[in-house]
Amino acid sequence: MSSSWSDPLPIRDYLMAPREKELYQIETSVIDSLPVASADSTDQYLGENFPDNFFILYVGQSIAGESTIRARIAAHLRGRGNRYIGGLAAIGYPLYFVAQTGREAAEMESLFLVGIDPAPIFNSRDETRRSSLRRYRETFEGMPEGARDRLIRIASVDDEFDPY
Repeated sequence: MSSSWSDPLPIRDYLMAPREKELYQIETSVIDSLPVASADSTDQYLGENFPDNFFILYVGQSIAGESTIRARIAAHLRGRGNRYIGGLAAIGYPLYFVAQTGREAAEMESLFLVGIDPAPIFNSRDETRRSSLRRYRETFEGMPEGARDRLIRIASVDDEFDPY
């Protein structure tokens, strides 16, 4: 990951979130008596500023349509996004968010969902499938039909080839 994570903020401060396309995480603390704070080191896989003392509850992205990180978090808080996050926010449970800006970062959502152990417990949709379908649409959008058919034939031959 190339860019830095934002500082963790309480979810009620969502108006401080940038109006950009991003990858975001909603989390809570592992140890309640310690703060959720930005790390002072760079993790080779997670990037700069990834927070300490956190437990990831939900990973999301805001690359589709006009949605931004601010709008997505607001939807969660109002119960129009993830219902579990909305429910915890409604009872005042301490939730935080961090974000990493840019489309490249937002496309990392599915990697976070399959690469984090334990997986975020409030992600219920198959984001890897959605990510694959999004990439498929972007690849073939505007491509002439003949070129698309040729590419599909090449891919199907590659899938059928088994040297063993």
